[in-house]
Amino acid sequence: MITVDSREKLLIAELTSIGVEFDVQSLPLGDILMTGVVIERKTGPDLASSIVDGRFREQKARLIASGMKVIYIIEGSLQSGQMLKSSIGAITNMILRGRVSLCRTDNVGETVAVLRDLHKKITRGVTTTSSGILPPMLGKRKRCADNTGLRMLMCISGVSEGIAQRLIELYPTMKDLRSALSAKAVIRLSPSRKLGPVIMGRLTAAIG
Repeated sequence: MITVDSREKLLIAELTSIGVEFDVQSLPLGDILMTGVVIERKTGPDLASSIVDGRFREQKARLIASGMKVIYIIEGSLQSGQMLKSSIGAITNMILRGRVSLCRTDNVGETVAVLRDLHKKITRGVTTTSSGILPPMLGKRKRCADNTGLRMLMCISGVSEGIAQRLIELYPTMKDLRSALSAKAVIRLSPSRKLGPVIMGRLTAAIG
């Protein structure tokens, strides 16, 4: 299944118009999720502005820390002038350091074509190299599970693997967790322990 962040209105409209099956959620990490893969979609202006305000470095670090295969889709033309130099620098660094994969597309239609092909190959279990489509799992006891939600939650400061696992047990989807956070529900990790206000606040900020 392709999962798209609820803020990606243009992408959602394009996927809907051509009848692609997908799910919409408020994602705390990335713009598109597939099994074992997190994708960040940025237009040229988006990339430039994220470099200026520092979001690009922070977002990239969180994506890499997720343990999933990270793909950046850079859509459309890059900004001109000084920002062109900064954008190209960011792109070449991603290529040379090898921690993420990069794809350039002209428009949202091409982006959707890339997503459809990626999804088809992922569902067939196709990998390319040792760092290919499907990344290593967190551990032997979870190798048969889809750890996407678990890894996303663990990217939030203070959320351990145990806490993330308990949250998924209580709230199987991000929508369920977001509803509980919005309602300021008491989230019990055990009969004698509840989730503290600091981590509750971080979860709310990340999930929205």
